[in-house]
Amino acid sequence: MGTEEAVPVVRSGPLVGAQEFEWWKLRHGIGTNVVSHVVPEAGTTRRMARRLLHEAVDPFESLRTSFGLDEEGRPRQHVHPVREFEVLERDAGEVTAEELIAELTHTEFTVEGRTLTRVGMVVDGPYVRCVVLSVSHAVIDGRGAQVLRQRLNSVFAGRGTKLTTAEAAPHPVDSALSEHSGPLSRMRSASLRFWEKEIERMPNRLFAPARGGVIERYHSEYESFAAHPALVLTGRRFQTSPAVVYTSTIVALAALISGSPTTTVRTHFAGRTPEENNTVGCYHQILPLTIDTSDRPSLGRIIERVRSQSFRVQRRYRVSHLTYREMRARAERARGASFAEGITVNFDYEVPLNQLTSQDSVLAAELESAGERELLMGAGESGADLTGLDAYLMFRLRSETLHGFGTFNSLSMSTEQMRGLLAGPEQLLRRLLSEGDVAWEAMRAMFGERVCGTGRADLGRRGVDVFSFGESVAALERHPDVAGAVLRVTEDAGHSVLVAHVETRTSRLTPEELRAHMLRQLSPAHPVVCPDRFVITVVATAGPVPHRT
Repeated sequence: MGTEEAVPVVRSGPLVGAQEFEWWKLRHGIGTNVVSHVVPEAGTTRRMARRLLHEAVDPFESLRTSFGLDEEGRPRQHVHPVREFEVLERDAGEVTAEELIAELTHTEFTVEGRTLTRVGMVVDGPYVRCVVLSVSHAVIDGRGAQVLRQRLNSVFAGRGTKLTTAEAAPHPVDSALSEHSGPLSRMRSASLRFWEKEIERMPNRLFAPARGGVIERYHSEYESFAAHPALVLTGRRFQTSPAVVYTSTIVALAALISGSPTTTVRTHFAGRTPEENNTVGCYHQILPLTIDTSDRPSLGRIIERVRSQSFRVQRRYRVSHLTYREMRARAERARGASFAEGITVNFDYEVPLNQLTSQDSVLAAELESAGERELLMGAGESGADLTGLDAYLMFRLRSETLHGFGTFNSLSMSTEQMRGLLAGPEQLLRRLLSEGDVAWEAMRAMFGERVCGTGRADLGRRGVDVFSFGESVAALERHPDVAGAVLRVTEDAGHSVLVAHVETRTSRLTPEELRAHMLRQLSPAHPVVCPDRFVITVVATAGPVPHRT
């Protein structure tokens, strides 16, 4: 799965930032592409377009990078020399720029490929109408795409200054080497210590699907003209960013819906030092924010806690995906519970500066006069659930409008709860701005029992961990020597303890064997936990023990 030997390598290094996660997705055929395009000035020929394209992208090592594996099977990135692009040309009389963009967006890269960059052009005779650049997400993130697009536009407009590879540094390989053995290594060590402790606080999941291993996707689109002033005004009041404010409302709603004493949502962090801010590469991290909600805090208190925790996580983002997964796997075996993906928030904030500098009175007037929001929801396809997804919420704030896109597992929450996560943030912020704060009970009253219910009767809680009695018993009874089982949650020295009362028709069954069996049943997609204790009772039998499947 490495780079072809025929392609020379300038230098190599480990992966950095989000590269390991995106590499893993690419390896499993679920990678995504980041596409940029530029419209050249009239009269730009193919040769001129190629020259300008090379001038724009050649300084960035990530755009001539491929992946391979080292002797221990860990991924590495290989930087190749500058070479001519293979250009996919489409005639302007047959294909529009939008159609070429769509084609390259959906043309997948492979982890074995010797390039993770593709170029397409819409041509009209000797001239070029549009240049499209498709790059695997494994080597570029949102910030990197902004830098690349600015460079493309300036070069093709004749405003670009000469830029060498050395001047474009640091590159992702530089960052990776610094992180593993250079100046950033101390930051990485501190990050590892931080995440070892954070994983201990995290609940295994906030919700449990009615049927494990299956996802029934519910898709949504949301648009609001009031969200911009509400987010900015609240951010100013609490001296934080609109992204933190929005994430805080999702934390509050997730806590209200789930009833969990500790609430975790995953969100995106830039993952860059100031020196890396203008690097074209993939640095962003999707990391969990874990917030204590056991004291039923007000919305204002939740915003303060999310703000503080966001600062802590942002300082400790130097942890690779594979290392984090290894730490989490150790915790799963120790706790006897697998972590589900849960709720992920992706907030992209690009409001013009003149909007950010508006006076509070102007923003308040915009909030008051904003038109009605739009909410569209509909059932999507069903499929196998491998990660334990509850919701993925993508929100983009553009000019004066918030555009939201959501994917839910409708087996984990009701339609009313999905609507609450989509439209609830704006409702909460309007209430906070008008009243100063919103108490926990007031938030519950706003959304009612249909959203903030007490949960399903078949679910149990062991400390912060949630599990299904039925699925956990079924997992126990899949052991060939188990004839029947009952689970009970008890209290011992202030801690929740899950006890399994197991019936067997053989005296050879041991607690150690049952624990090993249950650990093999753990999965993010199934709300199964391993009991803390096993009470084994041998029962009389007149025949062989039935094999439970």
